[in-house]
Formats: sequence, C-alpha cells, structure tokens
Amino acid sequence: MVPLAESITLGRGPECDLVLDDPEVSWKHCTLWVEHGVPWIRDLASRNGTFVAGNQIHRATPLTEGARIKAGAFEAIVKGVSALIAQPVALAVHDEKTGLSHMIRSDRFVVADTDAADLRIEGVHATFVVHPEGEVWLDDEEVPLDQVHQLGSLSYKIVRVDAQRQPTVDSSSDRYPYELAVDLNGPTGPVAEMADPRSGVVHTLDATNRAILLYVLAKRWGEDHEAKVPEAQRGWCPDDDLIVGVWGKSALAEGSGKLKALLHRVRAELRDAGFDPWFLEKKRGYTRVRVARARI
Repeated sequence: MVPLAESITLGRGPECDLVLDDPEVSWKHCTLWVEHGVPWIRDLASRNGTFVAGNQIHRATPLTEGARIKAGAFEAIVKGVSALIAQPVALAVHDEKTGLSHMIRSDRFVVADTDAADLRIEGVHATFVVHPEGEVWLDDEEVPLDQVHQLGSLSYKIVRVDAQRQPTVDSSSDRYPYELAVDLNGPTGPVAEMADPRSGVVHTLDATNRAILLYVLAKRWGEDHEAKVPEAQRGWCPDDDLIVGVWGKSALAEGSGKLKALLHRVRAELRDAGFDPWFLEKKRGYTRVRVARARI
C-alpha cells in the first residue's frame, strides 16, 4: 500500500518517490497527488503510457474509489477516497532574530520595503511562491522547510504552524488577467505576445528560445483548459518536456541549468515590461504559466 498524502512520482529514476524496477516503466512515468480531497494522476509523457481502468490517459485524470491504475507491470487499486480530507499545509516565515512567525495566508508572500508587503524588511524585495502541497519557492530555488536561510538582513525559516491556513490559488483572471499568444511562424521566427487587458500593456518576446518556452507552456495550459483540469493544477508541464521542446533531447543531461537561466531571463524581460513575473511559476520538476487565456 502506498499512502498518497501529497504528490508522488512513479518511475525507474532514483529520484522518484516510488522507484519501479521495470523496463516498461519510463524514468519518470507518472505522478499522483491529492487536491481538495480528490486524488489525481497524470502521465509524464511515458514511453508505454499510464492506464486507468484499462484506458490510457493523456491528461490529468481524477481517480475514484476502486479505480485500477497501471504503469508497465505495476498495478494498484485506489482505496480510501472517501476518507481523504484536504489538509492545507499551514506555513509561516519565522524571523530568527525577533522570534516572530508571520503566517503565510495566500500562495504569495512578499518581503519588501513597502507598506503592501506581507513582511516589511528594508533593502529586500522578494516573492515566495507557495504551493498547496507545501512546497515553497524563492525565485527558481525551492526553500527547504525548517532550515535557516538568509534574505538580505532577514535570517528566517519556513516552518509549519498549528493554525489552519486555507491556501488560496487566486483565479488567473484576478491575479493574472494576462493573455498569451504564441506563433511559431512569425515574420522572423517564433514570437510570443503578452497582453494585460486591465493596463493595456502589450509586450512581444521575439528571442527564439523564450518564445518556444512560452509556446510549450501555452500548449499544455490549453490542453488542460480544454480537459477542464482544475485551475489549481492547470498547465503544469514536466521540466524534461520543456527542455526537449526548447533544445531537443540532447540537452536533457544539462537542461536543468539551461532551463533555470531561461526562466530567469523571461521573467526579467516581462518584469521590465510591466508584468508580474510570477505568472511563470515553478515547483519541483514542473513549470507552468498562469494566465486568463492562451492561444497558439
């Protein structure tokens, strides 16, 4: 029996949560997670596919009591769905100097020298991105819980706290009303256009790798949108798929560093153009765009 409390990845790779010694199973084969009390499964572009109730799945799929899942020779039956209760992970930023813990009450926690910041620290401007399952990211680095980190003059830990927090993933149309359009056959090659209907700001990204990155992410967002995948899970694209999409399979060995640098450049360009760069969101092994509309 494999308990499914948060997200787990199945595959042959040693970094997977459940390692399967089966040549029919891909290095990273599929992932499972629980969202608001409902278990979900997604195939990770595996070579031989992931099956639910005998049918191969091609997008995020909810699992019901008694559903049989299959990956290579591995088979499992989903049990205990009715007992699943979504337990939000209550987190706080603990200031080591003052001893105060500042509750994280949304999926963003801003540390800056402004009145609007969640935590005001002189000379610092940083945004923590918080995922419902408890992952916390700062820029493109995951922040391990219960370890001391330094951010400017702030010495802090991300800690679990007893108080219940209802994590929120604001509607993309509220936090990110952006419209993304990507054309691989623009006048001079691939081109992506970001537009903010509220402010009227429009920006064109015509660097090939940046446009292709947004194309792959927009394509995944559109597939999930059409399949009615819940917004909290919509658009997540495996990093390996992004690396292959932008640079090809030969780049997989060194792709993690290249992807990190590319995400940084895209965010910096869009920040300078007047967009909130955190619409381009990262978690362990995945990247996505959060937009109101994507068109390719």
